[in-house]
Amino acid sequence: MVEFRERLISVDIAKGIAIMGVLFLHPTIYGNFHTPALAQSVVPTYVTLIFLPLILLGTLGGGFLILSGLISTYNIIKRTGRNQSFRAASLSILLNSLIILIIAPLRTMLLARTHPNSLDPTKYEYSILSGLLETGSFVSPNLVQLMQIGILPAIGLCGFVIVFLLWILFRKKGKTKTKRNIIILASLGFIISAVYEPITNIVNPFVGIIYNKGGGFMFLAYIIRLFFGHQLSFFPMICYALFGMVFGILLAQKSEYTLIKKTGLGIGLTYLIGFIITLSIRFITDQNSPVAVIIDLLDYVIFPKELCFLGLGIMMLLLILMTKKIEFKSEENKSNIAKKTGLIRKFGSITLSLFILEPVFNGLLATLFHYLFNGGSLYPFFSPDPYMQNTLAIILFEISFIIFWIFFVYSWSKINFRYGFEHLIIRITDPFRKEKSMKLSYFSTNSNKDVLKNNANNKN
Repeated sequence: MVEFRERLISVDIAKGIAIMGVLFLHPTIYGNFHTPALAQSVVPTYVTLIFLPLILLGTLGGGFLILSGLISTYNIIKRTGRNQSFRAASLSILLNSLIILIIAPLRTMLLARTHPNSLDPTKYEYSILSGLLETGSFVSPNLVQLMQIGILPAIGLCGFVIVFLLWILFRKKGKTKTKRNIIILASLGFIISAVYEPITNIVNPFVGIIYNKGGGFMFLAYIIRLFFGHQLSFFPMICYALFGMVFGILLAQKSEYTLIKKTGLGIGLTYLIGFIITLSIRFITDQNSPVAVIIDLLDYVIFPKELCFLGLGIMMLLLILMTKKIEFKSEENKSNIAKKTGLIRKFGSITLSLFILEPVFNGLLATLFHYLFNGGSLYPFFSPDPYMQNTLAIILFEISFIIFWIFFVYSWSKINFRYGFEHLIIRITDPFRKEKSMKLSYFSTNSNKDVLKNNANNKN
């Protein structure tokens, strides 16, 4: 079997592709049309169906949780294998998760896009940035903004759960019980994915009731919403992290590809079959046309089980493919892949920074385009405007932000992404590490030749 290097090139590439998807899909939907609902009212149905595969990519936010579960598990196993204690091996992950949980609400209040009030959909909630761009005035932040949960809280919460589960599983030489650990984690994932939707439907109505009590109850409502009631709440996002942990164990333990393939196919095909069955039931029980059912399925607040199953199935198969095409290649081939995907991996090395900055730069650029192509007027936001019907203007906007992000990331890599959020987290967590993080040093413009060098010191 080909020996794995310490750094997983496939994960670097997957992270890069994932954040590039965010940088493309968010401005395409929100920059052009402000909200998905408005996009559906402006864009003809046949165009929506043509771009349905692209739209479905926007529902795959759980991919970040799969990669988080995989990387955290992989790193803990590798670090403990170098005679680090479990505490030392996991401390940086816990600190990283805590920092993300602190950053998340700040980003929402300061920089997030305007979104419908999750407790009263007839109203909109502005961040400070979106308020300035869309109303020209300062909008004071309030707690109800936080009820629109993004992906960051789930990543932070799952980080703590990942460490806790591994601590339980690895006790009494449990680290070597690969088959047992995989069965436990996969079983948890299957159970949670099956029950999260009905439980969420029961809990969610109480969030507004508790919030409207005011005072400390508002904070309690926010805590509940972190776990239930939104596409990116902890449930169902923890499912993705659990299956990522399965792959992290397999890769860290240098399992044979046949086992990785068997495990991934078993999970992936099960979910794809589940998707077909649940979607078929929806078609049969819903009296609307199939097209209307699909459009209605995409207009959600609580993540539908159909999309959850589809996402898990697709991502499991993609993990198998990327593992085969990259991690089981010769070192020379892996080195060539690393060189050819240098730009993609640069994007993947600063996913947190790009996720936080994305609404800033894309929002500014989108506002400029709406202004220029609407005769010097922004028009009321969240209403159709001439720009939305201008295909040439939309294409020009798409080209503009793609060029911007490529230039931005490439230029930033010249200084090893200094002063970004990843750099900040490394500075905070390095004093607590036995081995200093070398994460960002592998993605400077001069680092490709060193990606697979010095195996003992490389780590994700």
